[in-house]
Amino acid sequence: MNDLDISLIQYLRPFCYVVETLSIRRAATILCLTPSAVSQQIQKLEDELGMPLFERRPGQPLRLLPAGQFLYSRIPALGNTLYSLRCELRNFQVERQILRLGTLAMLQSLTLRTIAENMPSFPSLNVSLHVGGGSMLCHALLSGELDGALVFREHLLPTQEEIPLLDSPLVLVAHESLLRPLGPNPTHEQLFGLPMVYVAGASRLAELDAYPGLPLTGPKRLRVATPVPALEAVRHGLGAAVVCVHALPEDMSGLRTFSLDDFAPRRHVVLAVSSRHPPLADRKAFLDALCARWTTMDDFGAAATR
Repeated sequence: MNDLDISLIQYLRPFCYVVETLSIRRAATILCLTPSAVSQQIQKLEDELGMPLFERRPGQPLRLLPAGQFLYSRIPALGNTLYSLRCELRNFQVERQILRLGTLAMLQSLTLRTIAENMPSFPSLNVSLHVGGGSMLCHALLSGELDGALVFREHLLPTQEEIPLLDSPLVLVAHESLLRPLGPNPTHEQLFGLPMVYVAGASRLAELDAYPGLPLTGPKRLRVATPVPALEAVRHGLGAAVVCVHALPEDMSGLRTFSLDDFAPRRHVVLAVSSRHPPLADRKAFLDALCARWTTMDDFGAAATR
């Protein structure tokens, strides 16, 4: 390493105590060492540097020589450098222990739930969750900004691999106030004629771009980017919406859902990972645990019948 001897660093601590006490015996007491051990370390430091640091006279206290004074004056700066180095290495270690996971807005609450379930088994891992559109998440994964992304299969880029998680059926959700005029068992034709909250993403592969395959005849009242504002509009009776089962909130008071399995295929949710930036061992273990949990999920009873 170009004449850099790391062993010098271990001798600087006893050197400082000897300088500050001008006594090998008192320095040894502070360091919980024997005087001979401290004396040997000072001698090794002088040998490594090729010059004496103390003037030793029998029966007289140690006297610091100019070389020793110069070395002692430089130790605070060296200590600051080592402290900064330690902090930077600690930050780097923490950064390596962060799992950067992306998820669609419709899967946010479900993702948070499964993260909370698995975190106790991974005490050294922190999870950073990013919510966005499928195309944006997949491009962030491709660039190495994410370690994994929960998206629909249609969002995958050619260089990305998929781990199947679950199939999310489409349902029509509406507020009771809109359904009362239709009677207790509305037909699909009546449901499709309700005023609709139109959900469309920023790209052709929208998160809930389900409408091309459905015979919707009702007026489209609102145009929103994700299921979150769509469901809020439904709660206020502004219209019905077509969403995936797993986008539904836990609190379904005042809302009813109707299965659309006969009209539209299920949406396939996958964990996308990049072959260019495979996750490290601890992150991969967490993703495996998350996948194991998701593949055993049912529909949470959310897919109501007509």
